[in-house]
Amino acid sequence: MVRVRDQWIGWSRPQPGARRKFVVNHARFLILPDVHISNLASKTLAYTTQRLRQDWTAVYGHPVLVAETFVDPTRFAGTSYRAAGWASLGLTRGFARQHRHYVAPGQPKPVGVRPLRPDGAALLAAPFLTPA
Repeated sequence: MVRVRDQWIGWSRPQPGARRKFVVNHARFLILPDVHISNLASKTLAYTTQRLRQDWTAVYGHPVLVAETFVDPTRFAGTSYRAAGWASLGLTRGFARQHRHYVAPGQPKPVGVRPLRPDGAALLAAPFLTPA
């Protein structure tokens, strides 16, 4: 459970379990330090999020509506995500997943989200999902 994300979407108590498959996590993103191309990171993030919905549907057979990411503030500022139109929602409580279990709070991380369609969050919070 990521409280700031769930509140932003507007999920009621039972909705996250059934609808989390429509939220995709952007887990790894790195531009090597010796690469110096203006706006490379933000342009790459923007292009990949534009393609993500159609590629995800083609591979997994269902759409995704929102992308999320967690940035380690001890190493990165998340500037490229903000430049690519991602919104910062707040901080996690600091739990980390190891294998299939969550371990005690450590470093809270900023949560960033990007709707993959304008009404993505509203669709996720709707009382009933549409067939599409």
